[in-house]
Amino acid sequence: MQLSLLDIYNQMGNFAKGIVFVLALMSIWSLSIAIKKWWDLRQAQGETRKFAPEFSQFLEEDNLAEAVTRSRTSRVCWVAL
Repeated sequence: MQLSLLDIYNQMGNFAKGIVFVLALMSIWSLSIAIKKWWDLRQAQGETRKFAPEFSQFLEEDNLAEAVTRSRTSRVCWVAL
């Protein structure tokens, strides 16, 4: 006797089907959060790659005022939030 997932689901009671439904929703929700965090991390990495060379150049030139201005206008800190 072979049982597929559909056969098992059809044999469940309403309470068990409700639990499966809630677990499926929670799985979809957690997957969407993981994808969102991955996407935000990719954006932050891209912004950091743009920001880091400019900022380090200002520090090497002892141009602290411009480094502070660049860090305040940068999106690096805000993307990760």
